[in-house]
Amino acid sequence: MSILLKKVTLGGEIKDILVEGELISRIEDSISGDFEEIIDCENLAIFPSFANSHTHSAMTLMRGYADDMELFKWLQEHIWPLEALLTEEDVYWGTRLACLEMIKTGTTCFNDMYWHLDSIIKAVNDSGVRAVLSYVFADFMSEEKADSQIKEAKKLFRRTKKHDRITFGLGPHSIYTVSEKSLRWISEFSAKKDILVHIHLSETKKEVNDSIIEHGRTPVEYLDSLNFFSDRSLLAHCVWLKESEVKTIADAGATVLHNPVSNLKLASGYIPFSLYEKYGVRIAIGTDGCSTNNNLSMLEEMKIAALVPKYIEKSAVTYSAEEVFRDATKSVYDALRIDAGEIKVGKLADFILVKKNNFLMTPGFNRISDLVYSADSSVIDTTVCNGKILMRQGIVDGEEEIIINVKRIVAQLIDRKEKQK
Repeated sequence: MSILLKKVTLGGEIKDILVEGELISRIEDSISGDFEEIIDCENLAIFPSFANSHTHSAMTLMRGYADDMELFKWLQEHIWPLEALLTEEDVYWGTRLACLEMIKTGTTCFNDMYWHLDSIIKAVNDSGVRAVLSYVFADFMSEEKADSQIKEAKKLFRRTKKHDRITFGLGPHSIYTVSEKSLRWISEFSAKKDILVHIHLSETKKEVNDSIIEHGRTPVEYLDSLNFFSDRSLLAHCVWLKESEVKTIADAGATVLHNPVSNLKLASGYIPFSLYEKYGVRIAIGTDGCSTNNNLSMLEEMKIAALVPKYIEKSAVTYSAEEVFRDATKSVYDALRIDAGEIKVGKLADFILVKKNNFLMTPGFNRISDLVYSADSSVIDTTVCNGKILMRQGIVDGEEEIIINVKRIVAQLIDRKEKQK
């Protein structure tokens, strides 16, 4: 497939951009020739598409379910009991809905941690997006469950290699749901096979206090004692860290997956931004799941990510729009080891075309600032992943079918839950 973007705005210049196959192949003042598709981009600007560093895609099924609760009460009394009733079909349609929402809000890649991985793989393939999919470990300190999950992880690792837009990851949920045996195995298997490891870490003050009681150490100190951290580590939340712990993860080359909206909604706290900046820790922005956000819009996430540290640090120059945009695009792709996040020759053709004349992008002094502080999904005209157009003029094929099926399976899910009472 070849696509010529004619007269598209790139930065402050008007360029022709050629996409051949899955890559951006040429960026020039003018390109001519025979191509399968030519798009008039006179009123459009090109940007790398967003990558969502941390989410639980199928939790779109729980959007608005059990809101306004403390994290552990929310998990133990509402979310985990409902998740226990989920079927493969439920997770498929929940993930399709997540992919639809991400496409419409300019995201073409996500780092996921959820159950029923085969259903998620199918949904990602059917949607045309890109994903790092983590097999979830949550053995709840049971040796039998640990053995079973280790066996399943090995099997899924071999099976996911055949998917060109999907990367396999290991997803230990947290130190309070995963045994030391599993954590040690994950660390060793990750090092042996060079696999990314995705974990929730120091999300709440309670998690830190419980770890000190249980292990005599904070969560970071406990994992460090297991030689857990490396440049493969993707650490979600990381709100309650001391300076010494920030240095530990910086020295390891780990990435912090920053979820500002979820952290604020659950009153978990806010990351020690100045310490991460001081030690050069890579921050990659994500939304978390729909049940704690309640959307998957990286546009909204960027704005909150930019505003809160300005207030905390009492400095309007803290975390500029350009830095936030980087951490919603290139920083995430780099952490996930995907060669995208920039509009350059040779990069993967994952990008969005934005309406320059949309009222939220007008007058257009600084389009990066407009995307971070002003824009919503109405500014996005076209979404492209792997050189294929997933949304054109705001329309995604199959949108109505997805919404109908999600409403159907959620009704069935709630009916199953009611029958358990």
